[in-house]
Amino acid sequence: MFKKHLTNNNKQLEQILPNMSNLEIIMAINHCLKQEIYNAINKAIFSYKKVPITADDIYNEFLYECPNILRKYRYQSDSNFYAYVSQVVKNFCLNKLNFWLRKKRSIDLNMSSIDEMIYITDDSAENEVYQKAYEEDFKRLFYRYFSKNDVHNIQLLLSKKWSPHSTYKLNLFREIIVSKIITFYSA
Repeated sequence: MFKKHLTNNNKQLEQILPNMSNLEIIMAINHCLKQEIYNAINKAIFSYKKVPITADDIYNEFLYECPNILRKYRYQSDSNFYAYVSQVVKNFCLNKLNFWLRKKRSIDLNMSSIDEMIYITDDSAENEVYQKAYEEDFKRLFYRYFSKNDVHNIQLLLSKKWSPHSTYKLNLFREIIVSKIITFYSA
């Protein structure tokens, strides 16, 4: 029905559009005028390279807004509905582009090439990464590689308290633990 009035009688569209539901208007526009709307959008956004939205984004937003916009259509004998929709889409598209081109929302999409990058080393960050890696290795060593008996012997060696073991026995514990640490880090 919409397509028949679209091609033949634009005057009746003025009476039909206010009586249609939002979904009916969206479906009719999507079915009958999709390509014309896409062409108008692509024509409007062609020269704007730094805008982070696409023709699909603008088209979907237009479909959402079009019931309210198209209900304002008034028939004029020197124009037709296609011209009205084309002008509305153009204005809608330019409004969206101006919205995204405002300074506070503009994004510089001109990326530098990798060849032009200058590598600056951050010693504190590198040291922090190495420290974290060392801590992770030590945790892995401590919790996975040592037995419960080894952990007890380490605590015994690190404590300054009196030990019931002889110096020979403590040195033997120390040698076993040192050999396990050397084996872990050399693997």
